[in-house]
Amino acid sequence: MEGFYLLTKCILWGVSSQESGVRSQESGVRRAVGVGDSSEASIDSWVRGFFEIGREAGCLTKKIMKTIFVTGMLLIAQLLTVQLCAQGSLEVVVKKVKDGKGNVRVGIFKDEKTFLKTAAWGKVVKASAGEVKVLFEGVPAGTYAVSVIHDENEDGELDSGMFGIPKEGFGFANDAMGTFGPPDFEKASIKVGNTPQTISISIKYM
Repeated sequence: MEGFYLLTKCILWGVSSQESGVRSQESGVRRAVGVGDSSEASIDSWVRGFFEIGREAGCLTKKIMKTIFVTGMLLIAQLLTVQLCAQGSLEVVVKKVKDGKGNVRVGIFKDEKTFLKTAAWGKVVKASAGEVKVLFEGVPAGTYAVSVIHDENEDGELDSGMFGIPKEGFGFANDAMGTFGPPDFEKASIKVGNTPQTISISIKYM
């Protein structure tokens, strides 16, 4: 019985955190059953009262409890589906890799502040001459910058020589280039939606 109580409470509380349209519908349902607000205390009180009355009256038969459980599972599945639909996938096709030496490192950055410093998502794959594909799943919709490094010596960074000229291959989304150094976040950024997306970046060697 306690399990059904917790499930019902979680369903009501979870629904109350959805977008305004869903909250409006929930508010009408709450008024119909006598729940005045969506606070956890009110939900807790109402759910406990419901199960206490059911126990005393003997009306919560196994069939009714099974129905409540199945309905709860369906509602939870629907909420999870809504969250997953708000995320997409991004496949980065790295082109013009000169050889199979070392690794190819791909980084996705959320904003200008973290650009080329701290990647929100990153992957390292074995280099392969010609083309390498890297797939990122579960990326929320938004605007991100993407960078690529052909890390030939596998030291985890872009090696540079005299005057800061890169000694290893590199690239950015939109094949963006900076005048003296890397491009800014805006030039190297793309928009990720809720559907699978593919971009290509050509590696450049100096």
